[in-house]
Amino acid sequence: MMELKRFDDINKFLQTTKPILLENEVENNLILGVSLHIKSNPEKYQEKYLAVISQGNDIRAISICTPPFKLLFWGKAEQCKNEMELLIDDILHSKLEMSGALCLSHHALQLVEIWQDKTGQPFRTGMSERIYKLDKVTFPRTQFGGMRLGTQEDLELICKWMQEFHIEAVPDDPMTDFRDFAKKKIDNEDIVIWEDGEPVSLASKARPTINGISINLVYTPMQFRQKGYATALVAHLCQKLLNEGWKFCTLFTDLSNPTSNSIYQKVGFRPICDFQEYYFTELFVK
Repeated sequence: MMELKRFDDINKFLQTTKPILLENEVENNLILGVSLHIKSNPEKYQEKYLAVISQGNDIRAISICTPPFKLLFWGKAEQCKNEMELLIDDILHSKLEMSGALCLSHHALQLVEIWQDKTGQPFRTGMSERIYKLDKVTFPRTQFGGMRLGTQEDLELICKWMQEFHIEAVPDDPMTDFRDFAKKKIDNEDIVIWEDGEPVSLASKARPTINGISINLVYTPMQFRQKGYATALVAHLCQKLLNEGWKFCTLFTDLSNPTSNSIYQKVGFRPICDFQEYYFTELFVK
């Protein structure tokens, strides 16, 4: 018989789930990275949903949600109808408000269809994404300028570029306080800038797991595009992270953007698996 256990303690949740998630660390970098971030920054997450579904000693599914962000899900089997029904029943009982779901493509549609069956709430398709992994950098043949860390002197520019990135790349995601977010990223030395006489491109490291770390917020303003700046920046940032001891870098790409997918493959990223995002078209109120 399957049982669902909900966790309030992130440390106990990780103690239970980390060995399973590390079996496919790249595939699970999002759910594992978010869990580790909660552990390091518990004050940021006043509301969180952490659940494990087991059959005896066999863990069958893992799920996490940090509202207002989407539900994340890992399932052991390709078909997880029973696990998903148990999960959704518990979410409805908890009255958790979810904006949508994000997980492996073969799980995502199953999950939102079961949600719709149980609630009557419609959903719409979001971004189709691909996870890439890099463990060796291929540098572009030609590059102009160089990489440096972002500083507090760059704060206004970084905030502006973060907002432009949000509008262009992830307009459906919840808006954040870009100034506070940027300050913390700068203080943590997460942000890097490519400079060619002036700042021309931005990127960030994010969500460290155990052996890997992610790249995100890769953004070049329109007037500086098609000059190879983002390619050079991502290559140099990845090499910096590998030099620091990370075994690999990961990133998510929008499959509808062939340019970005091409850029990342040029510097050594290899496709691993596909994720699908769905949004519920209105907040569910039980």
